[in-house]
Amino acid sequence: MAKGKVKKIDLTGIRKGPVRHEKLSDALISRVRAIRAALLSAYPHTMEFWLDGFKRDMEPEKEILWWEHLSVCFLEHYWTKRPDEEQAKSAFRLLLQIGLGGETPSEFENLPEDDVDFLKRAAAFVYPPPDSDDERL
Repeated sequence: MAKGKVKKIDLTGIRKGPVRHEKLSDALISRVRAIRAALLSAYPHTMEFWLDGFKRDMEPEKEILWWEHLSVCFLEHYWTKRPDEEQAKSAFRLLLQIGLGGETPSEFENLPEDDVDFLKRAAAFVYPPPDSDDERL
């Protein structure tokens, strides 16, 4: 992937890949359930939708790890910044864009610049960015 080239394509031409794993382990299904629960407000899909996607991945465990990181970043933002519903959805889209390696504009939809910075830092590291002076956090 490091040597790959970015190419724009028509989204109508995208088709689902084949199912590569007929069944996922109970441990992976449990992790998918946690991801789904964390993102349900911003990315409302059925459990069947999520499982179908991971069954089509070459390496579902690596993909689940990626989604776990994204969902943790989303939850950290949600609970420390207390965004409204539209800002939460924007935060999810920004994290998705960052995770997919797309260009991230300095201003993103209806998110304050401080929130954009928080999300970029959260997505870049395993350890969360400092969130507040509140000792409860």
